[in-house]
Amino acid sequence: MPGAENFLKSLNQSGVKVSVLTGDTFFNTFTVSRTLKIIDHDLRDLDKYYSLKFKNRTEALVEFNLILDGIYQILRERNVENLEEIEKLRA
Repeated sequence: MPGAENFLKSLNQSGVKVSVLTGDTFFNTFTVSRTLKIIDHDLRDLDKYYSLKFKNRTEALVEFNLILDGIYQILRERNVENLEEIEKLRA
């Protein structure tokens, strides 16, 4: 994964924080995240990890929409002017 490692290193140096969202197992996600140096800590500090489990696809879609809407609102409040510029470019 040399290309991915270099890309993530560049993001990190630019101050961009990276999170991992996957449907894979926690162990596989943890292993890939360590390999790519997205995380540098071990499993003793579980406060830095979030795991979401859903009963079915419909519940997952509803919950993810709520989560993403919440994240969007936080980002919008923090940086309204930049988001408006991005929205103008999209139009």
